[in-house]
Amino acid sequence: MDYDQEFRKRFAITDRFCANLRDIWQIVEPHLPMMLADFYREVEGDPDMSAHFRDRAHMMSAKEKQIHHWKLLFTDGFGEAYNASARTVGEVHYRIGLPNMQFMAMYTMAARMLMRKVAKGSLFKRPRPELAESLAAAIMIDCEAVSCSFQRCSNTDRENSLQEVGDVLQLLATGVLDRRIEKPFAQRFENVRHALNGMADKFSTVFKGVSENATTVKQMTRDVSSMADDLSERAQGQAAAVEESNAAVTELSNSVRDNNAVFDRAIKASAGNRSAAEEGLDAAGRANEAMERIRAGFQDITRITGDIEEISFQTNLLALNASVEAARAGEAGKGFAVVATEVSSLAKRAAELTDNIRRMVDGSSATVDQGSDLFGKTRETLEKIRDSAEAVSSEIQTAVSAAQEQSMTIDEVKRALDSIDTVTQKNAAIAAQVAENCEGLEQSADGLSRPFDIFRETGGSAPAPSRAA
Repeated sequence: MDYDQEFRKRFAITDRFCANLRDIWQIVEPHLPMMLADFYREVEGDPDMSAHFRDRAHMMSAKEKQIHHWKLLFTDGFGEAYNASARTVGEVHYRIGLPNMQFMAMYTMAARMLMRKVAKGSLFKRPRPELAESLAAAIMIDCEAVSCSFQRCSNTDRENSLQEVGDVLQLLATGVLDRRIEKPFAQRFENVRHALNGMADKFSTVFKGVSENATTVKQMTRDVSSMADDLSERAQGQAAAVEESNAAVTELSNSVRDNNAVFDRAIKASAGNRSAAEEGLDAAGRANEAMERIRAGFQDITRITGDIEEISFQTNLLALNASVEAARAGEAGKGFAVVATEVSSLAKRAAELTDNIRRMVDGSSATVDQGSDLFGKTRETLEKIRDSAEAVSSEIQTAVSAAQEQSMTIDEVKRALDSIDTVTQKNAAIAAQVAENCEGLEQSADGLSRPFDIFRETGGSAPAPSRAA
């Protein structure tokens, strides 16, 4: 059984029933303009009902359409024309958002007017209860037909809205985050559209933020890992440089110690030079005194040469004294020793050789003067050597003090380098550990972002699903 057959069966739509409706139309048709004029005056006076009309012209258009619809209700026998009109009325009511209570209230008001006209129908000599029953049934059937159309529109909108919501949710489930429902829903479902779009916006913001943050963390981790690797390499290079510096400082320290030994030997050598210079000065002083004595002896020889001949014994004695003085004079007195020997052996020839002796004594006296001058210069030179040795010894002592301070400084530098080497080794180890941890952190960041990789933005709106007819 199709819907039309079931409809007619349920509402007992028979030929007599349709004939009664045609009779009713003959009764009410002449009075409809006046009846609906009264009806729309009451509607116009009700703010809630009048709110569904734009203006009076709109209300008059509705009045004409209402007359046409009622004509089909009473005369079409519930055929296709009436059914199409009932669907249109229900769709209009749904489109303008007419509440069911207002619809039923307005229809109740119109039904009362129709009932009164039928009860007073002029086509019959007495009221016909059968007509009243048929009118009441027709009004109920019309309410059902319009309500079905209204509900059908509501169901269609609900199904379409749910379909669009489902499409967007399904896209969200597959990772598409930028699809939105742009076309407005019916008013009763519009809040659902806004809520869904808002939820999608928040999902997009959250997932995009998480993905971007994970990408940033991965990039920062790579940067930190790269810097840690670079730091590790630099630390290793620095450790090698510190080790080389440490070796150089150790070699320098050993060199300073060797220099200290050289300085010690130089100080000892300088002290020896000074001592030798002082001994030389002492010997030069004694030699100078000997020269003075030799000079005095030559003077005595000069005085006694005139008496040589007279006092040979004294000459022999003088020769003996001269030999003694020559022995004291050392190398410079050898000549005098020879002279003394000759004087002793040649006493008999003293007179003959007196002139020669005087000349020899004069020459020797000049030589002694020259020797005395040389001894003076030698003394001055030895004094300079002594003073230079003292100066050199003082400078070497200063250098020794500086070398000792330098050695202490080098030792401090070596300790500092040892400390730097230890810290550098630790830094290298820490940098290597940081690089290793960064690799683990990057893997963790990959694991964090991987679940969000399916979420993406493609642009555009969700395709509108097909609507039910």
